Amino acid sequence: MLRVMIVDDEPQILDGLESILPWEEYGLELQARKTNGFAALEAIKTNPVDILITDVKMPEMSGLELIQCVSLLPAPPKTVIISAFDDFAYVKKAIVLGVENYLLKPINRNELSETLLKLIDDIEKEKLDSFVKLDHDVFRENILNRWIAGSIQMHELQDRAEMVHINTLASQYQVVLFKPLSTDKVSHNAIPRIINESLLTFLSGEIFSDTNGNYVLLLNGQDLSAMKPKIRCGLQSFFSTVMKEVTTTFFVTIGKCVDGAEAVQDAFRTAEALLSYRLLKPDNTIVFYDDVQKNDMPEFLDYQELEKLMLSGIEKIEDYLMAYLARLSAASALQLPKAKYALLHVIFQLLQLLKRRFPALNSDLTMSERFAELDTIQSFDELQQWIIALLRELQDSIQVQNNRNPLLHTILSYMHQNYMEELSLKDLSVKYNINASYLGQLFKSETGELFSAYINRIRLEQAEKMLTSTSMKIGDIALAVGYKNISYFNHYFKLQFGKTPNHYRQPF
Repeated sequence: MLRVMIVDDEPQILDGLESILPWEEYGLELQARKTNGFAALEAIKTNPVDILITDVKMPEMSGLELIQCVSLLPAPPKTVIISAFDDFAYVKKAIVLGVENYLLKPINRNELSETLLKLIDDIEKEKLDSFVKLDHDVFRENILNRWIAGSIQMHELQDRAEMVHINTLASQYQVVLFKPLSTDKVSHNAIPRIINESLLTFLSGEIFSDTNGNYVLLLNGQDLSAMKPKIRCGLQSFFSTVMKEVTTTFFVTIGKCVDGAEAVQDAFRTAEALLSYRLLKPDNTIVFYDDVQKNDMPEFLDYQELEKLMLSGIEKIEDYLMAYLARLSAASALQLPKAKYALLHVIFQLLQLLKRRFPALNSDLTMSERFAELDTIQSFDELQQWIIALLRELQDSIQVQNNRNPLLHTILSYMHQNYMEELSLKDLSVKYNINASYLGQLFKSETGELFSAYINRIRLEQAEKMLTSTSMKIGDIALAVGYKNISYFNHYFKLQFGKTPNHYRQPF
């Protein structure tokens, strides 16, 4: 919330200003009210504010003198004059000092409201501009990740994308996902360059890293399905160059072509879901969405159907998958490995859906062990038992989530999607109309963690992924995950991981 200070030597005027508007609904916090300029100046030096509303004529220090003093501070607030005197000399001086508006007493509610709305808009734009100037790449990557995750409104996407030249007007989009597989250090500067040289000489698109450390190539164009042979050829060139220059292997998936910017999330989800194949296919493999549908996945289960079943409960999914498996086993031409592929893809989609519905869910559980068991499965009966055991394990974890307070579940989901923003118990209590103290107690009882520890853990886990999967500067990573102070970031990171960010990235 933006902070506001009001200054007037008449207490009744301060009372009137405090009650004239629902300040919190404007996203404003009345941080202080002062009756003289000196007290206001000292308070602003200690606790800066975003907006200063001050009377002109006050004893000892006038409002104009106060404005002149705060204008010399490192982060001067926007200023508004209120006065009972329509004096041209005051107005002229106010203009020279850069005052945003000069309002006459008695204050007109609509005029004050319009002034504040303009100031809020100006402040937000300035913050956005300063963020863009601070690091163009961080800002750009943040937009792209919110786009593929579906966590940005289209009007906001279009406004911000235009600032950093991201194409949101193409007819079609398609996601190519590059997952590093080896634990050897990758030259993070080299990979985007190799992707660019291999594929963007004849295609158009954006290269960036997602929050899981994968490289994303978001292609855009008019008829991308017709470009499949060239994409395949470009990927072979990518593998060839990577083998010469770096020591890691990759697993590459290509999602379905989608029409328009609003469907990009679906393009990313299909590419992400295909990553399940890395458990059964070798390194340096390319998996196309349409190839999977045609060859490896008979009776391909619809994503929307699966989501509907999930909303009905895990039991419905179990019944559906058992019937699905029975049909697969009855198909004489169908081999057990293809049935494994089909069900693995479905289970992976289910995990992605659950992760989006329950962000706090530990979706890893023992999945790596479960998937490793697939190699030992020799019959459809064993495969059926494997699915049942896996679904029951998921059901137990979901039950823990469902037993949580519904409001807290909503708040946790919001936090996992907006961890990089300014988040506080007070802000969330206002947003969800709940007492801040009660929310803090609820947080501790339901999660076992204090609010500050929980949000720090989310941010630090994301930072850890970025440290090991990108070449971003440590200060930029701190900013990208929500820390404005790099000293705080370094301190909390060391507490969490036992090393400073720099030593964590370069252990030797």
